[in-house]
Amino acid sequence: MKLSVISKVPYSKSDVLTTMRDEMPNLVQYLPNVDSIVVENREELENGEVKLLNRWKAAKTEVPLVARAFISADKMSWLDDAHWFDDRVEWSLKMNFMTDRISCVGKTTFTEKDGVTEVHIDGDLDINLKGLCPGLMLKKVTSAVESFVLKTLEPNFQKNAEAVKRFLDSKKNA
Repeated sequence: MKLSVISKVPYSKSDVLTTMRDEMPNLVQYLPNVDSIVVENREELENGEVKLLNRWKAAKTEVPLVARAFISADKMSWLDDAHWFDDRVEWSLKMNFMTDRISCVGKTTFTEKDGVTEVHIDGDLDINLKGLCPGLMLKKVTSAVESFVLKTLEPNFQKNAEAVKRFLDSKKNA
């Protein structure tokens, strides 16, 4: 299943990219559906590229009622493994539940025009439920789980741009 989010931030590409790469834990205050973002590993390469491993923890309210019997709130987290370049980031997300059955990889690109940065997030979400439910129900159940996972991820992608804007606004006004 494809995911695609395009957002605009009224700041330079350099400010937006740097904020998303270096200030993500400080953006939590602007992300109501996220309890925390913790940098678990950061590696700065000689060529200026940066590799980051961040753990995101969703707010307890983000677990849909129907899923609470299967997924506890403490499992609602994921690892964001990212490789940052000058103009893009290539990433993979590993959910803290069904880790061997959910794959989400993608790329975020940053383009600037007239002082406004467009953030393009494109990815692929793959869920493999084969062997977990009867074959006749596989397509329907897979679709439901994909929708659930996308409802967890896409709001964060969309809200990240607004959080970056609010963070940069707060620095400008300080």
